[in-house]
Amino acid sequence: LIGPVVAETPPDALFLSGWVASAIGPVSITTSSDSPIQIQKLSTAPGTDVVKYFADNGKEGIDALRFSMITDCRSKDCDVALTAKNGEIQTISLFSPVKGAIPLTPPFYGHFDVVQRNSSSVLNPRTQEGLRIAIASFAVHLAQIMVPILSFSATVGVLYYFVYFRHNLRNDGLFVLAVTSAASVLMRCFIVSYIDIVSWHSINIVYLGPCYPFMIVYAVTGTTILANVTKDLHLERRRLRKTDPSEM
Repeated sequence: LIGPVVAETPPDALFLSGWVASAIGPVSITTSSDSPIQIQKLSTAPGTDVVKYFADNGKEGIDALRFSMITDCRSKDCDVALTAKNGEIQTISLFSPVKGAIPLTPPFYGHFDVVQRNSSSVLNPRTQEGLRIAIASFAVHLAQIMVPILSFSATVGVLYYFVYFRHNLRNDGLFVLAVTSAASVLMRCFIVSYIDIVSWHSINIVYLGPCYPFMIVYAVTGTTILANVTKDLHLERRRLRKTDPSEM
């Protein structure tokens, strides 16, 4: 039913994260002008934890920067430059880096926390798994279409219920479940966004994936509320129509 499953990871891509520090003012990371390296993603954030570490060890006046990047370094002449505020420059070679201290001389310091090389891979499913993979793929595509639609109808149902039917005990349980699920999704998104701004690149499927079950619960319960509210309104109108003397 389907062919080989290809994991779309850039071949020979190198993921690096860590920190650099300087004793002579703020430090920045740039690609050397004569370097063939291509930085696909470079994220930086203030290294407040590193500054605190140096301060606790008696070294004041340190400025630090945390970083993460993806590169495609394939030769010995690819490197990045560290530039201090006074213009002093040192380079970091990205050819076969290893986890640990970065070879720099004072007033620069650095450390690689994560060194991970990706490689493209082809996963060939067993014949018996072909049908299950096809069904799972169909379910994913169906969810991508239905969840946004149901989420919209759920929002309409929750707002409608809150404005007109908040005293109706029939749907209180569904309302609490829907609001709790929505709050969980919003809180998770807020936390991930905050981490992405102040630390590392965290807006991806790994960190946002746990929101999806709560989003499905919200979509289903909210849409159920909308259906119940619509039914109640219809029955109420029929009841009023029967009791209205002008229509007798």
